[in-house]
Amino acid sequence: MIYNLHSTQGVYTPGILRFCKDVYRSDPKYAMKIMRSYPGLPDEVSVAYLTGEINMTISDEIAVLEHKSQSELLEQVREELSEVANE
Repeated sequence: MIYNLHSTQGVYTPGILRFCKDVYRSDPKYAMKIMRSYPGLPDEVSVAYLTGEINMTISDEIAVLEHKSQSELLEQVREELSEVANE
């Protein structure tokens, strides 16, 4: 799933996310409090970003987080195995 976190005139979201990632090491509760201010962003995705499991990309002033659920990962593995079996 792809999460697009938009900036506003007063808040540059990619900068806020970088700040949260830096703060997470010393104060994870505070970092999560800020991450939870983005509606629709699951805690699982926030933690994955903050721990370095997934990266942020920036498109214009939009922070983009792409996170694959376990079911999406399993489907990807099945497709890859199917391709190998058909070779």
